[in-house]
Amino acid sequence: MVYLPTLAEVKSDPLGAIWITPADYKAVTNGTPFSHERKRNVFGYRRQSEREITVEKKIRKRCILADS
Repeated sequence: MVYLPTLAEVKSDPLGAIWITPADYKAVTNGTPFSHERKRNVFGYRRQSEREITVEKKIRKRCILADS
């Protein structure tokens, strides 16, 4: 199981609702220009502000110790 927060969120509230799963991320980006299934000729992580805003608006963040 993997959860993906930002470092700033971990430092400020590690037990809060800051965590997202890769499955949730995939569901939010599926069918968008940011879908991981779209082939790209870019290797590595590339920051995209529009993608981050889209995900932030739609994603359900979770508490790490809470029941799903």
